[in-house]
Amino acid sequence: KMEIANSALPAPVLSYVKQNYKEDEVKKAFKVTDASGTVTYKAKVKDIHLLFDSNGTFIKAIKK
Repeated sequence: KMEIANSALPAPVLSYVKQNYKEDEVKKAFKVTDASGTVTYKAKVKDIHLLFDSNGTFIKAIKK
């Protein structure tokens, strides 16, 4: 898990956040690579962690 700049997130992630969380912005962004080399992205908006695949396709939201 590596923290990245919001601008390093794939464009579809930023579009999703802008479309679904109009009043908010990404507070923290992470690039997560698992043991098999699969990359996913995590964007924190408010108290919700949004998970996306390597292409920026939304997977799920986890409320913290």
